[in-house]
Formats: sequence, structure tokens, C-alpha cells
Amino acid sequence: MRRSEERFTQDSVWVTATPTEASSAFPFYASEAGRFSALENYSVSRDFHDSFLLLFTTGGAGTVETGGCSFLLPPGCAVLLDCRSFHHYYSSDSRWDFLWIHFQGQGACSFYNLLYEKQPRAIDLQDSESFRQQLVRLMPRIQYTDIVNASGLSSEFHQLFHQLLLSSVRNADKAAHASCQEAELAASYIREHFAEPLTLDMIAGSVHLSKYHFIRLFRRVMGVTPYSYLIHCRINQSKLLLRGTELSVAEIASACGFSDASSYIAQFKKHTGLRPAQYKKEFSGPLIAST
Repeated sequence: MRRSEERFTQDSVWVTATPTEASSAFPFYASEAGRFSALENYSVSRDFHDSFLLLFTTGGAGTVETGGCSFLLPPGCAVLLDCRSFHHYYSSDSRWDFLWIHFQGQGACSFYNLLYEKQPRAIDLQDSESFRQQLVRLMPRIQYTDIVNASGLSSEFHQLFHQLLLSSVRNADKAAHASCQEAELAASYIREHFAEPLTLDMIAGSVHLSKYHFIRLFRRVMGVTPYSYLIHCRINQSKLLLRGTELSVAEIASACGFSDASSYIAQFKKHTGLRPAQYKKEFSGPLIAST
């Protein structure tokens, strides 16, 4: 059910689209968008709408209620809403200027879950002007659903969402930027030393953090645990050695930091679905070196 009082100025813009079967096949596509200058008492409340909604404030402020929480959306801030559950947004000032776009697609729900581990929240954009300009350029194009335009729009959505995710990570807390740097330094340390018998204490020590705090920080920033990142580095290097050398499985295991051939084989099969010998046979052939 939708309950609304949509009071906005006459110079506001509202664009609608009717997605085709072809445009709906892309990870992201839009159904409607707008640039609103909302007046006092502007309000939209829904129990269910089968889409996701991006709101971005350019002037004044709005208030958003969803997931049992309420928060302000000031200028330069954006939020994604899952409209399949209750949501309510309304003007907090005498005027609220904002851009909005309803979108769907195979990637919509996955990205929403990546962006918000728990409840939705306002995201302060690191480069709000660039974000605004990209949204303004995108909005009028949503009504053109030919396959070439649909592909470009889906790609531009991905760029917008990358900015949201990057800003979200860096705004997670007051030390977020430092946390990103620490996680990236630790990842660099792993890539440089993966062939050595690394421990979590050694990796955490490289950025001067306690092991337990480091594990939480690394996973929040990188999306995987330090151990998983280490194993993937080792497996990736082993693939190159399997395809480009005549080293034995045991020699490759040792060269990539695995304690023994058995643990290497087990990890390789777990992450690729193949044993190293099977991978070597299936992908054997010369590797082209880049210059």
C-alpha cells in the first residue's frame, strides 16, 4: 500500500521507463527517476514496492524511516532503500531538493546486501558533485531501452554504486580512512610474503594491530578474512606455476607457501573444484608474457 502527499515545485522533473525483456537482462536497469524540489509536508510511505530506490539530497534535507530506524539525509548524502519492505521518506525542511531513481536487476539485491550489513543509513559521498553530475546525466537516458543504451546504463549504475560502497567503507567510523589504509597495507604484505609460512600474528603485526581487531577490520574493508585472502594469493600463484613450469605438485606447494602437498591439493580443489594435476591437464599450454 502507498500513502503519499507528493508536493513539489512545477520545475521538478519526473522520467519514467518501461523496461524491455532485453534491458531487464542486465544487472541494473531503471523504471523511473526524478529531480524533485519538494515542499513542506512532502511525504511518501509504502509497505511494498518491487524495486530498490536511490535517494540523493542536493539541498535542504529529508528524513528516512525504514528497518525500524530513522535518520536525516542532508546535502551530499545518499541512501539505498529496499522498497520491498516498509519505508517512509519526507521533507525535513520547508524545501528538500533531491535526485531519486527506482532500479531493479539481477545485481540490485546483491549490491544492497553488500552495502548494508545491517540497517540502511545515510552515506556521505566523498565526491558528492561528481556523484550528482553522473546521476543527472543518467536520468533522462533511462527511457531509452535499446540494448546498447541499456548496457551503458547498467555500467553507469555500477560506477555509481562503486562510489557509494567506497564512501560507505571510508565513512564507517572516524578512523575509517586509516582502517582502509591498514587493510590495504596488510593485503600488500600478504601478496609480497605469501610464499613464507605466514601467521595471523605476523600479518597483524605488519600493521601494528592486535590479531582480533585486525581480523574484523580486514574483513570489513576487503570482504574476506586475512586467511582466505592469503590462500587465494597462494592458489593464484600456483596456477601460473602449474601452467608455465614443469615443477611437481609438491614443489609448487612449497614454492607457494603451503605446508605440504596434501594441504595444497585440498585447498586447490576446495576453491577451484579441480585437483592441481587436473587443472594442469585442462589448461596446459604456453602462457603469453606481457611486455
